[in-house]
Amino acid sequence: APAARSARGASPTGDAAEVRALSRVAGLPAEPVAALAERGRSLLGDRAWRALHRGAASELVERPLFKALFSGAYTLFGASPATVLRVLPKVFDLSHRNFGALSVAFEGPDLALVTRRDAPASVLTQGFFDVFAATIEGATAPLCGRCEVRAELDLPRRMATLTARWT
Repeated sequence: APAARSARGASPTGDAAEVRALSRVAGLPAEPVAALAERGRSLLGDRAWRALHRGAASELVERPLFKALFSGAYTLFGASPATVLRVLPKVFDLSHRNFGALSVAFEGPDLALVTRRDAPASVLTQGFFDVFAATIEGATAPLCGRCEVRAELDLPRRMATLTARWT
């Protein structure tokens, strides 16, 4: 809680206020969310920041809207990390806006590349992509022994790639 208050206090006027003012069904706006994520990461440190979001993702998949989406996907494709990654673009389309195009490519039975292209430069922060990586780890946790996601940013090409590997 103290770190969260510090992150909000350190945010430029408008970032935290804009996010707090959203309705429950509004998509999260890219620039303020990425800016807040970067500040949160710098205050908490990499490990704690990712742990926070792994836990949040575990809770998110149990919320009614997302639970229905995942349950339907599990019925169609089976309950596996690959299914979570298949559904991921739809989940992010429901919850985020103006973050760039998201695609998922499977490189094997336990490896996927999640790519965000045409992202605004302001969104390409390690803090935001650590949230994204930890979200994948948390959402897949009930379905596998372990999932590790590595985030790589490519600022000149306005893209980020998350490499997800699970056992």
